[in-house]
Amino acid sequence: MHEVGFRIANWDTPLRPNPHRSPGRYNRAGSPPTQYIALHPLTPWAEYLRANDLRLPEQSADLQLNLWALRLDLTEAVEVSFESAENRFDDFDIQPEDLVGDDRSACQALADRLRADSSLPKSLIVPSAALPGTRNLVIVGAREAIPYQWAPIDSGDIPACVITKASRPPDGLLDKVRFAGDPHAELDAWREGRRHEFADLAT
Repeated sequence: MHEVGFRIANWDTPLRPNPHRSPGRYNRAGSPPTQYIALHPLTPWAEYLRANDLRLPEQSADLQLNLWALRLDLTEAVEVSFESAENRFDDFDIQPEDLVGDDRSACQALADRLRADSSLPKSLIVPSAALPGTRNLVIVGAREAIPYQWAPIDSGDIPACVITKASRPPDGLLDKVRFAGDPHAELDAWREGRRHEFADLAT
């Protein structure tokens, strides 16, 4: 299965080659490279706003960020949903609320296990904490960006192309971002037996 992914990165590659200086949902400070790639074009903006706690329009008005598109092979990616987490899917030992909660320690521990055990998958499709109803691809391990139309030699290559330069979040997105401390609309809907679908921005 192939899909286009998206990532904000203001350097010459959207993929991380080095260990992390600061913690993320699936990495600790000092962890080996972990790639975070959104599967919806608005999710990278939402993740950026949430991570930097930019809650007011004036706080993001002067942003000048680069958005990249990446051509992904999801054949070996394993989806971890709220339902599969509840059933302890593949013995990942993670609860539904861990996937999007403000406490990221369970996800960090899961990523540690993925790195340490060669039998476990290295790519997960997980719910976005910042934009309920959308998904992120998480890859543990270094990857290298290659030109978008090139054919990857192996799983270490990901075709990528910058698609916006010095851009800012689209109008209307801020109201949809789920910040730290806020309820997660998709998780709440799942608990109530309802389906939550993300509504794209109105044109």
